[in-house]
Amino acid sequence: MIHQKTSVIIPSINRLFDLRVLLHSLGEQTVMPMEIIVVDNNSNTYYSVILEEFPHLQIKLFKELTPGAPNVRNRGVKESKGDYLVFVDDDCICDKYWLERILAPFARDPNISCVGSRIESSPDVSTPSLRFAFLSKALKNFYEKKDREQAHSTAFGIFRGFLNKKERCIK
Repeated sequence: MIHQKTSVIIPSINRLFDLRVLLHSLGEQTVMPMEIIVVDNNSNTYYSVILEEFPHLQIKLFKELTPGAPNVRNRGVKESKGDYLVFVDDDCICDKYWLERILAPFARDPNISCVGSRIESSPDVSTPSLRFAFLSKALKNFYEKKDREQAHSTAFGIFRGFLNKKERCIK
């Protein structure tokens, strides 16, 4: 099943192997995104090969020359078409229910603007790659009710309307 309103945004720099592993895990999701935006932060790696390796995924590849994760993520937002923006780092592996669980709270409660997921380090990773979650007041209340969906892997999702309402849209 394809979720027509979802863009998965992946910032990456010089991690082609890790990106391949992540894309493989995204290809096994129970809910598929409308598009996967990979933003290369001026790597010395040829990312275009992934388009051939994963023809079943709707991958769009962009290059951002300005260094830094915020610039790369902002470029991903600018290039995306989805109403729901889901960010995941290139060194993550998502279980097959990851996207389904990230999107579930949005469908259940229209007041939810942002969702963060649980971070699980694998045995070979000493530090999680993503150390933040962006949570709205509605989401905080949702979590306090203890009836939340538990999304696995490292990521967060944002409803695009929230970015516009809070004047955080990309110029």
